[in-house]
Amino acid sequence: MSEVLVNEYRGDIVENSRRGFICVVDENRKIVFSVGNTNNFVYYRAASKPIQLLPVIKRKLDIKYNFTEQQTVVLASSHNGEDYLIEALEEAQAKAGLIELDMVMKPTYPLDFTTTERLIREGKPQRKIYHNCAGKHTALLLLAREYGPDYQNYWMVEHPAQQEVLGEISYLTDYPKNKVVIGTDGCGVPVFAVPIKNMAISYLKLACPYLVEDKTTREAIERLTLLINRNSKYIRGTNRLCSVLNEDENIICKDGACAVLDIGLKKERLGIAIKVEDGCEDDILLAQIVINLFEKLNYKNKDIVKKLKDLYTDLIYNDNDVVVGKRVAEF
Repeated sequence: MSEVLVNEYRGDIVENSRRGFICVVDENRKIVFSVGNTNNFVYYRAASKPIQLLPVIKRKLDIKYNFTEQQTVVLASSHNGEDYLIEALEEAQAKAGLIELDMVMKPTYPLDFTTTERLIREGKPQRKIYHNCAGKHTALLLLAREYGPDYQNYWMVEHPAQQEVLGEISYLTDYPKNKVVIGTDGCGVPVFAVPIKNMAISYLKLACPYLVEDKTTREAIERLTLLINRNSKYIRGTNRLCSVLNEDENIICKDGACAVLDIGLKKERLGIAIKVEDGCEDDILLAQIVINLFEKLNYKNKDIVKKLKDLYTDLIYNDNDVVVGKRVAEF
């Protein structure tokens, strides 16, 4: 069963209750804090992207094609389509000799409203590269090409590239490969679900690679997390929650569609998985959960907590900029 994570008050009345699940595990894989059923299956959605990029990093394909740090990080991103993100992705595809049209998703406009408004005003068409999962698809094409000429079928679950990704998910979650639930993501590729406890374990390992026995995987995690921390705005976009959290070099974090947020804390040696049950994709809502959780865990970096509070107010305003309510994380 889920439990209440955040109540949204309008005046003195609870207008909306956001229910969900939280699981925090320590370096011994022991649950140290939880809300709701920790055996509940949760799809990673885009929170799996750093894990999905590991096979590319392990093969050092980013080095082979002379990607910059930014061009590497954007391959694990859910980019919002700002110009600097599209430029990094275009340059990565050009260096690797990949074709935008080989990506399986339909053309679209960026998630960033200002960018989309400008593109429409300029008469620019929709493009596949504007899709927020274009980085992941670029990485999967790179990986699939290592298996042979039929790499355009990279999106099929039977493709060796997808099976390798599945193996990474299984390895980092401590969950049997044949028990991982596989669905189809919004962008057309396989999406993976495991119990939320095991999802938290995977981010524990991303934060604490010394827990990873396989040397090649461990070194890939160390390199990728360093790049993400140094280029955090390339993992999501300007002032997005995931980007802000990754500014803290002690954090590795990635969000996913339908209100999934996974966090690893390095010094504290903790893995965290969060899922809001109704799928409300709202940085403000998720920020209230993170702030409350960090305060419960007595997280040392108070600056990042303050930045979250400054960027993502808990106040609810009406259309006349009048405060009419408040979001309260009450777990």
